[in-house]
Amino acid sequence: MDVGDTFRGKKVTVMGLGLLGRGVGDAVFLAEQGAELIITDLKTESQLAPSLEKLKKFSNITYRLGGHDLADFRGRDYILKAAGVPLQNPYIDEARKNGIPIKMSASWFAEIAGIKTVGVTGTRGKTTTTYMLYDIMRAAGMHVLLGGNIRGVSTLALLPQVTSDSIALMEIDSWQCKGWGEAKMSPHVAVFTTFMRDHMDYYKGDMRAYLFDKAQIFLYQTSEDTFVVSDQVLPQLAEYSHASRAQVRVARAQGIELSIPGEHNQLNAACALEAARALGIEDATIFAALAAFAGVEGRLERVREVNGVLYYNDTTATTPQALLAALRALGGPRTIVIAGGTSKDIDVSVLPSALKEQKHVVYLAGSGTDELGIQGAHTTLKSAFSEACGYAESGDIVLLSPGFSSKGMFLNEYDRGDQYVALVRSVPDLTELKPKVRALAEALKAECMREGFRIIISRGFRSPEEQEALYELGRTKPGSIVTHAKGGSSYHNYGVAFDIRPIVPDGVKEEYYRRAGPLGEKLGLSWGGRWESFTDLPHFEFTAGYSLEDFQSGRVDPRDFQV
Repeated sequence: MDVGDTFRGKKVTVMGLGLLGRGVGDAVFLAEQGAELIITDLKTESQLAPSLEKLKKFSNITYRLGGHDLADFRGRDYILKAAGVPLQNPYIDEARKNGIPIKMSASWFAEIAGIKTVGVTGTRGKTTTTYMLYDIMRAAGMHVLLGGNIRGVSTLALLPQVTSDSIALMEIDSWQCKGWGEAKMSPHVAVFTTFMRDHMDYYKGDMRAYLFDKAQIFLYQTSEDTFVVSDQVLPQLAEYSHASRAQVRVARAQGIELSIPGEHNQLNAACALEAARALGIEDATIFAALAAFAGVEGRLERVREVNGVLYYNDTTATTPQALLAALRALGGPRTIVIAGGTSKDIDVSVLPSALKEQKHVVYLAGSGTDELGIQGAHTTLKSAFSEACGYAESGDIVLLSPGFSSKGMFLNEYDRGDQYVALVRSVPDLTELKPKVRALAEALKAECMREGFRIIISRGFRSPEEQEALYELGRTKPGSIVTHAKGGSSYHNYGVAFDIRPIVPDGVKEEYYRRAGPLGEKLGLSWGGRWESFTDLPHFEFTAGYSLEDFQSGRVDPRDFQV
């Protein structure tokens, strides 16, 4: 659609820029459209640096950071409120007193676009259901605009893409639902996946207030609209039984063919099925799309299989119930779980018995972890991940499913997931080592375990190109010298060397390197701790008597490295 002068010259206060990308996307769009913006956020300039970087080219933006000013809520045409900002606060009250409309991105888009909208909410399952439905609608040939509570997507910025046959599909959280209620609107097809205790830190323990906000997704529907509600939610809507005028479809888990794990995904699929039927899509198209659905980032996401270990990212499991769902899907005696974080004022008593059934549990520090009575939890994800890897053997699963909020240690739950994925990607693939060297690395791990401590293999094969880049560090960039070996001049480049890291507190690592060294030597490995020119405590190699020049020239018999 032609946005025209809809926003040109309009005075808009953007309340809450954030770091998720949605707020900055809205700000970029409005600035490009010629609006006169004031951006105000409780976070400081340094905290918002990644978002502010994307706005630095605009001269029509004024910033009020590290706090708000009542003056910015007077004499404006609109207040664009971020989802997490409470409607009940003195600044919004000031805007209302001055007759200024309060807008939120998703509902404001719907007001302006005037097209059919599908909205999906729920305590759990809303993102997966949204993406299932997105795949179904695209398979049916529909022109779908995906927005709402989608990471990095500005819903307002979708306006220029609107055509007469477009359908907007939006994931809507409880705060965004409240924005729809503020606009006295509901999506034409509303989906409510699950309702359970969550965000009680925000709602101060008031489940009725939480449900009321969620209910806005259907309260303004008409008799021509459709409300898809799961059988888990329906009994909890008794007080709203006469409030909805829409046609109701009840979604029930029914054994739909899926390629992703988790019983809870059956209910998500059932919700997507009923919503798709409400849109007139044929069952054959629906079931084919669901069977092919590959899952969603951060939700039981299979990141990688390496050295026989499967790594899953379930960072959006921010409640105990979500963690339990992950354990039902992937838990057991071969699963190492990384859990813990900040409390959301939700009962945690259901967790200990379920976690005891896992091979090992590694805890991240936070007030929620404290509620479990855990001592010595990790203060970084890197150290927690190292411990998890120290317990992982071929055939195991390493599962990040915190069961708590990410506040404090991370920017948000997505940051937590991104850090985890980066750590998983850094795990060396030991199949790139010579077979004999890999067997020796595994044997050294076992020997260390018998001696009462664990190690991980922190580095295996390194390509000559990677070696050259590492050599340049400390020579062409700030920092210390990392290696004295150029590309092709390290035994790592030929798959006959590896590095270890003990899973012990930082202050005592050297002691354990020195304990591991002789164990490796007994197995026939050469240890960098014995080198005369300099020591390299983490380093082990098995060269079968060949020199570096032999490897460089190819004068090596592969049979010497077979097991």
